[in-house]
Amino acid sequence: MEVQVQEGHELFYDKEKTMDVSFGEEYRKRQKTDTFFTANAIRADKRLNQLADIILNEAIEMKAKDIHINQWSKEGIVEFRLGNDLVPIRRIHKHAVDGLIIVLRNRAEVSVENIHALEISGRITHTFGGKDYDMRVAFMPATNGQTAVIRILYSSMLNGNIEILGLPDMVKIELERVLKLKEGMVILAGGTGSGKTTTLYTGIVHIQKSTRGKKKIYAIEDPVEYRVDGVTQISTDEIRGVTFATALKSILRGDPNVILLGEINDKSTAFTAVRSATTGHLMLTTIHANNTLEVRNALSQLGANPLDLGTALKMVLYQTLQDRLCPHCKIPEPISVADKRWVDRQLRVNKEMLLVHRRNPDGCKECFHKGVKGQILLVEMLGANRAYNRGVEQTKGDIYKMQDYLLETEGAKYYPLEWDVFKHLETGNIDMATAYQLID
Repeated sequence: MEVQVQEGHELFYDKEKTMDVSFGEEYRKRQKTDTFFTANAIRADKRLNQLADIILNEAIEMKAKDIHINQWSKEGIVEFRLGNDLVPIRRIHKHAVDGLIIVLRNRAEVSVENIHALEISGRITHTFGGKDYDMRVAFMPATNGQTAVIRILYSSMLNGNIEILGLPDMVKIELERVLKLKEGMVILAGGTGSGKTTTLYTGIVHIQKSTRGKKKIYAIEDPVEYRVDGVTQISTDEIRGVTFATALKSILRGDPNVILLGEINDKSTAFTAVRSATTGHLMLTTIHANNTLEVRNALSQLGANPLDLGTALKMVLYQTLQDRLCPHCKIPEPISVADKRWVDRQLRVNKEMLLVHRRNPDGCKECFHKGVKGQILLVEMLGANRAYNRGVEQTKGDIYKMQDYLLETEGAKYYPLEWDVFKHLETGNIDMATAYQLID
């Protein structure tokens, strides 16, 4: 299988190409003789450690979310997750990949013995540019050999400043308000990779700083991602019987003020989470739902008590991360008649749009010729106040009637996703294709 390194990424391959190939051939010979190819020798090999550093440094420089290291039939390939795209960055001699994997396993303090285990995870702390970066690593066996996926956790972003999330003013103000409450439930919905954990931890650190560490905060996750001093963090482990439900019941005996619960995913967790949010605890959690209006129904289906829900629920936030059009090379164009008709009908904004932008297929140096650079957060927000609770009684679970009710009712706190899509279309952060994808 021939994997082409994209134009714009060639320098990340060419500048180290000879080094990769030369020691790859050397390790192929070592594997044949089996006299020098040992885990200890690989751990100490300067060239393999140098290659590992280069890959990790490149990923941080390019603000990659993930690093994928795979072995194909003829070569190894390193790919970075840039925005939503997986981009080839560097080829590696096939026989050097095993050595690179051993170096990474060593750094993650993962045994090199059981390389055939279905999945083994660890963590790496990597220093670059005077900063420490926490990385979560998963190693898996595949047909062609060992693979690794490295998630880079940009913990330096977690300074407790809500501004960094880029939320609309109405949403930001409401989030800051509910984070001051002594009890209640703040729920995030969104798909995998939508940044929910980052938003949750931004909220947790915000509480921590605004109260000067006077709140007892627990976090239960699968697994723990960001490490935060002052927060008691627990990873679930089904083998040991540590589930979201059992861990939550346990920490409630530890006198918590604030609880971060990674996910509500079963009836026991839903019941305990909702009940705890009515008995003096502020609960921040996530649930699988496609918008804010589905969340209450999802909790009810999991057996949450409707009366408790009416008291517990304070705010629901749905979020999605989308690739941001490169500000240096995006292409402006007049909006078409059909697109304008769709915007006027679907986005519920009483404002005319004349100009939109599209992705430059050739890109530029600033975006590594991708046409997109970074990601933006688009959100929908529901404030669960009295107006909302009255709407629940009137609309009987019909989310379409509920949306109309919230948009028409004075005092309702509702920011629909449609408004955020309009805002980012208008500012040129997204194109019409993304808008159509988000609003069906």
